[in-house]
Amino acid sequence: TLKRDGVEMTAFMDEQNKRMLDLVQWGDIAGHKAPVINTNLNVDELASVVFEKYPQADFIATYYDTAGARKWSLRSRTDFEVNHIAAQFGGGGHPAAAGFKELGKKAPDVKPPRHPGQSHDKLMTEMEKSSDALRRFAAGQVERALGSSFMASLDGHKLPVVNCPFNREELGQAMLEKYPDASMVGVYYTTASGDRHWTLFGRESADVGPVAVKFGGHGDAGSADFVEGRPAAERKLVAEPKQ
Repeated sequence: TLKRDGVEMTAFMDEQNKRMLDLVQWGDIAGHKAPVINTNLNVDELASVVFEKYPQADFIATYYDTAGARKWSLRSRTDFEVNHIAAQFGGGGHPAAAGFKELGKKAPDVKPPRHPGQSHDKLMTEMEKSSDALRRFAAGQVERALGSSFMASLDGHKLPVVNCPFNREELGQAMLEKYPDASMVGVYYTTASGDRHWTLFGRESADVGPVAVKFGGHGDAGSADFVEGRPAAERKLVAEPKQ
């Protein structure tokens, strides 16, 4: 079942998050020192592991490269507001969760990590193999998750949504294919703290960025994120389908 697969995936990701600690580097982001990791894994789950090892950190940052830009995610566990940092690079978000796309201007000062006593190339190869295994496992969840999608209303828009924390970009594209009449779709998951994290995906005819901004989020025309449960989005946006 999807629930059982989710438990297995969570255990797998917990192990990956612990291994990711070997890739932590300290970088300078807008004048602030912070642990930085090059990964596209779930930053919210990874953050708790990094903060446990580095309790002195006000926030952590993760990044990964796409064809058009380097995408950054920032997470804070104190009263340090990372949305102000993201805004300096053209991004946005919430005090505790924000992001931006690096387009070559004002790029954060982050150097490739090196690990004394251990082959960096070997470590990266091992992590890439593990990440490939993770992606293959997660890919199998997309088809299962599609079966649990349902229609909802968000900011006056009728759209299909689904609850799934894995492979959100792939799932978003699959949702757009499954619902050809929908101008946008939503993928969400709930963290241990009760916050519901949303990613909206839109077609060329729909700009999902302004929708996310209304709830304190950020993004562009094709995809945007926001966190339900933060002050800017206190009300419940959609109801779970009756089982």
